[in-house]
Amino acid sequence: MKYLYKSGAKAYFAAEYEKAISYWKTGLEIANNSGNKKHIRPFIGNLGLVYSNLSQALSFNEQALADSSENRELNGGRGRPHQHGLGIL
Repeated sequence: MKYLYKSGAKAYFAAEYEKAISYWKTGLEIANNSGNKKHIRPFIGNLGLVYSNLSQALSFNEQALADSSENRELNGGRGRPHQHGLGIL
């Protein structure tokens, strides 16, 4: 379980959130099956953290989409998404 915990943390800090979720969900499943609450809590906490970050990202994307739609309407429907508030790196 330690490997799954540390691998999830490494993925999380590399912003590989889906990979972190996969490691931590697997660890949580193993911890649940063993019934050891000492191991369950850290996995739950970390999953909450990563999902919180993803929810914030989703919120920002939704705001950008709303702003983009509004800008397109003001521009008569012309232009590309990155010209209207959707960031493209």
